[in-house]
Amino acid sequence: MTFKEFQETLKELDTFKLRRGKKRFALVNVTPETTTLTEVGSTKNMDVPTKMLYEAFKELGVQGEYTTKDLTPYVQSTAAPACAALLNSVFDVDMTKELDRVTNEIENTYLKLQDLFVPDELLLDSSGFDLEPTSYKKALGEMSPNMLEQEALLLGVPSIIKATRTPSMKKMQQDIYKFVTRYPEEWLLGLPMRDLYLLQEMVNGKLVNIDYSHTPPTLNWLGIVMDKATDGKRGEHIAIYDDLKEALQPLIRPAITAKLTLAEFNLETLFVGLMNTVGWISRKKAIKILSEMMREKMGREMGIYVNTYFEHSILTAIFTCIASWDKQCGTLCAPRLKDMPNLGKSDLEDDDRPELSYNDLMLRGLYPFIRPINAEEQDFFDLLTKKGFSEDEAFLHFTLIFHRIQEERMPNGKLISEIIEVFPQRKLPSDKDINIITKFVNSVPRPHLNGYSPNQIANKRLRPNAHFAAANPMFNIDSPFDSGFKNPFGNLNLEQPKVGRNEPCPCGSGKKYKKCCGREN
Repeated sequence: MTFKEFQETLKELDTFKLRRGKKRFALVNVTPETTTLTEVGSTKNMDVPTKMLYEAFKELGVQGEYTTKDLTPYVQSTAAPACAALLNSVFDVDMTKELDRVTNEIENTYLKLQDLFVPDELLLDSSGFDLEPTSYKKALGEMSPNMLEQEALLLGVPSIIKATRTPSMKKMQQDIYKFVTRYPEEWLLGLPMRDLYLLQEMVNGKLVNIDYSHTPPTLNWLGIVMDKATDGKRGEHIAIYDDLKEALQPLIRPAITAKLTLAEFNLETLFVGLMNTVGWISRKKAIKILSEMMREKMGREMGIYVNTYFEHSILTAIFTCIASWDKQCGTLCAPRLKDMPNLGKSDLEDDDRPELSYNDLMLRGLYPFIRPINAEEQDFFDLLTKKGFSEDEAFLHFTLIFHRIQEERMPNGKLISEIIEVFPQRKLPSDKDINIITKFVNSVPRPHLNGYSPNQIANKRLRPNAHFAAANPMFNIDSPFDSGFKNPFGNLNLEQPKVGRNEPCPCGSGKKYKKCCGREN
């Protein structure tokens, strides 16, 4: 609050009293130089310097409980009770203004995220279709026992989670339906922010396109939405069941604003960014990384809150449940990597991961799209826009290609061949463009390298993924020095960093360069 704002706030006040006494005071006059106060029932006025009051307000902090003792160093002792009562009232007014400011900020953030998560091309008005009434209760009756168990686990149905033995299918169906329809506030906050926005649109009668992004909504893992096939021109859509609309209608927006107030959206974005970067990680390590980041950026309380988030988040449950190699659910894994062999068993330990920054993870986690965070990624993104893709198309292709590089271990040459297929026939990459693509491929973090990129591995002079290289010697997948791609459209001239003859060979053999690939030079 500036000095001018402070004066204006004083002028808004009328009478006020001590928090811990019966005395009442009134404001007589306010000027930049002097504030005049009087005790109610008395004719004697008290003049105090306005700037001194302001200094007291600033130095004591917004504490909300100013006492006579607090004000004595700033004003005469006779005026201290009146000044304490006055500043308590200023605090109340200031907090009201702060609440209004925060409310407006949340509203603006709400609208910005809505634009981010729910672009117009994602939606289809269901009023144009002749849709039959649908029932979540009926859908539960058609689920297999395994599907029901997954539904109960993800939603956090207490009766099933706490059961010592698996209940009957009928009992599971009843318990899930009762929990979802009667206590939606218990599981709504567990949904990611994007899914809450999508759910809001579905509750309002919209169909949501599921082919729009490579990163499907978490809703797709739950049985609370259903597939709605439309004509081929408009893709595949999902919709909410009719018997859930009424229960969810009044609760979705409060759930969104609650997540914004708690800064849970920041934590959620960090988590997605972490998984997009490292692919797999132990639950313990993930909590440690995110706790430190949240504590540093948003205070001790949010650092502690990370544990709570992991307990109630449906997103973290999905990333946990599909970790097939870890039946104890101690490992988190991106769903797109669930079929990757030996993931989480690399030569590098879980603790040996690259340094991760708050800002980088936020850009990695603003799904459905990944944002570039370094020069190599930005150059590749710019190449996509230069070749005629719109910004949204460029983000989509960037995300698809980023994940494709992470999903499968293959030589750089094959990866680059796949990337070239994205470009229109009339705008195929030149040799210079191939250099940009190669540098981008080598900069992408790999899950089987604990979140390191091939470039980072080369810089660390680590032996990358030896168990895989030994089994597949023809796959020099992590070498950042060569694309392996033979350009059919011109001569290929790649920039290659020099490797010392006595340094470890970048191919991962464990031999010195001069006794391995260096023999050819």
